[in-house]
Amino acid sequence: MLLLTVIGVSAGMEIGPVRLAHNKRYISYLLGPSPENSLLECPYLLDEDKNEELRKITWNLWKGEKKVGAYEWFPEEDGIATGLLEGVVNMARDDGGLELTKLRYDLGGYYSCSGTLTNGEVYEAESWEVLVIDITSALTVSDHRADIKKCEFVTSVDIYAVFPEPTVHSGMYASSLGGFYDEVTALQWHKVKNENGSVSNSYHNVAFKINEDTPDDASHLVSIGVTKSDGNYIALTSIKSFDSVWQQQGCPAIFHKAYQVESYKNAIVKCDDGYHSAGHVKSLVLVCTNETGKYTWMTSDGDFPDHDKLRCVLGGGGYASTITSSLFTVLGLLFLLCCLNLGSNVDVASCCPFI
Repeated sequence: MLLLTVIGVSAGMEIGPVRLAHNKRYISYLLGPSPENSLLECPYLLDEDKNEELRKITWNLWKGEKKVGAYEWFPEEDGIATGLLEGVVNMARDDGGLELTKLRYDLGGYYSCSGTLTNGEVYEAESWEVLVIDITSALTVSDHRADIKKCEFVTSVDIYAVFPEPTVHSGMYASSLGGFYDEVTALQWHKVKNENGSVSNSYHNVAFKINEDTPDDASHLVSIGVTKSDGNYIALTSIKSFDSVWQQQGCPAIFHKAYQVESYKNAIVKCDDGYHSAGHVKSLVLVCTNETGKYTWMTSDGDFPDHDKLRCVLGGGGYASTITSSLFTVLGLLFLLCCLNLGSNVDVASCCPFI
């Protein structure tokens, strides 16, 4: 308990606000009772000019509008605890603090304190909500996998019992976008309320799309916390994950010769409109592979593409006398690792661009 003396000010006793010692935001059920974990303080100031003397400090525990526990502390006498506070308060303290010596879920609630002077005047502090939070069994299992062909990141999360009911979030998160931008909905979460009041949460196989709009700093985030009655959120734990395919660069754009154009239905390079093949090679079928340690476009036979094999000539007459060797890029986007799965039946347009 913090006791200060006001000098030169005739404002009367000042008291509050109620607080947990050591700037704690909640009482941890897991840590158990101790002065470091379960001590509530009611700081007060006495007016020396008025020769004020403290008669007692009174603590009250509220559940809604109902007082369910009380503790009176006296400087020179034994304290008195009643209701839910009976048998769970350290009576030996000499500072008026309310130290819980046992922890139960029902000891969470609104606590208020007041100071009574020897002249009978009473000064009250506003009540403050104190939560007893139990995450003893809050093992969180997060499973994720990348579905390359569908360009999706599929996740499943199991959050075991937390008391009181936790506030949970899971989804794609990016600081550049200010937080969650694609989140698991309330209907997708499966909530189980246990007999002791704790709540478990889970969902399975929720897919998130990865595409050209996915920011570079994207990750999958699971956050667990508890929200107080006034809307103040207390963060407990979080899990951040990502899949390596988001950071891997896919094949670069397909390069080709003049008069050639690629069709991205099946990653086929053929002669442009108004031109035709002058040889036996009518088109080049390319597949993205990293067999060389670098993502590279190769033929379906595993060879490096030889664009000179596809000889495109204007109209219907003969071989072209010359074919310019200048290269240009028609596709400015990079592709994700899903390019590896291209085949004759895979629509390349559905392949997710590299973010």
